[in-house]
Amino acid sequence: MIDTTAALYAWLSTRAPITAVIDTFSGTPAVFDAYVPDGHEIEKPVIIIDAPTQNNRQEMNDCRARTAVVNLRLYANLRSKTGDTGSAALHAAAETVATELHNFVLPLAGGVTMGAQVSGPVLAPTESPSIGGRLITLSWRITET
Repeated sequence: MIDTTAALYAWLSTRAPITAVIDTFSGTPAVFDAYVPDGHEIEKPVIIIDAPTQNNRQEMNDCRARTAVVNLRLYANLRSKTGDTGSAALHAAAETVATELHNFVLPLAGGVTMGAQVSGPVLAPTESPSIGGRLITLSWRITET
């Protein structure tokens, strides 16, 4: 089984340009699977990795392959305790993540990824006007080993 979510979490959590622009949670980079834990007050941007929206297998003559599509959502508090707006920090974090992901190769157990195609960042919906969101969509081809 190829676990793109775990591999993406490990990769995002160790990239210095990314960890420099996001929040921390319990001493680790604020990269989460599906949701932000209860009680975490978002100040700096956080990253949420959604489950793959596509995971299409293809049988080829000499190998098995798949196309995977994953959304990353970034959120930040737009009204900080100091009165500053968090929109600049959110925009900078989203651009940093998108730049780092452009044509990256995700280390996977059981497969090899080809260069990622990155869409975004674009606005992501939020439930509160005080929280801003950005969406980045990743798509890559995986050759199973």
